[in-house]
Amino acid sequence: MKAGIDFIGVGVGAVIIDPQGRLFLAKRGEKAKNERGCWEFPGGSVEFGETLADSLKREMQEEYGIEIAVGKLLDVVDHILPREGQHWVSPTYVCKVIRGEPRIIEPNKCAEIGWFALDEIPEPLSVISRENLQNYRSTLLAKSAIPSTKVASMKHFLVYIQYKVPVEQLGDTVRKHREFLQIGYDRSWLLMSGPRNPKTGGSIVAHAPSREDLASFFEDDPYKLQGLADHEFTEFDPVKFQPFLTDWVTGLE
Repeated sequence: MKAGIDFIGVGVGAVIIDPQGRLFLAKRGEKAKNERGCWEFPGGSVEFGETLADSLKREMQEEYGIEIAVGKLLDVVDHILPREGQHWVSPTYVCKVIRGEPRIIEPNKCAEIGWFALDEIPEPLSVISRENLQNYRSTLLAKSAIPSTKVASMKHFLVYIQYKVPVEQLGDTVRKHREFLQIGYDRSWLLMSGPRNPKTGGSIVAHAPSREDLASFFEDDPYKLQGLADHEFTEFDPVKFQPFLTDWVTGLE
């Protein structure tokens, strides 16, 4: 019994986007299950007991040697191929590479790979990838009409706040400072914050489009406005992190 032939198979796909907005596509090789010679957004079959996200991560590691962050669901497509006698149901997710450079590991299944601008997508596309591309373009058009504080690539910072006065003299400004920080949390710019021990200042884990944007944001901190503290911003690259932080670190949240 073969999935997709003897019974409806479940596949999963990835629209992988780089920081320049290019899309990763692969050309199906001579040993591919179907649609040989077509370009596609890569993916694979879901194995018994696997979640969709875990299946997608496994396939990208096995076929292209990359680790990906799986973001939001783009669409779910009926992948029906009458000429080849196959029927699949395939959800596709918007993803990003977080480790590695794509390379062809299974040359019989994949003939070529590449990153392509949205107006330079190669042909022919597989049936499901044509629909994925149409839905992705529709999503971009919808988002372009909505102002957003998020960008595709965020820079990460440790923010050090150094008090200029003893903590006992901060008074009600502590409450105002924490109310101000909530604005940063609502933007998804701040991950965590709190006072240092001993209480000579505070520390914050943050990300923002740039150091200048983050510094500009903290110009409105009540500590800054009242001359009670100085702020220092140290940029870093989060090369390792807990899986539950993936969306925040990669900007997919």
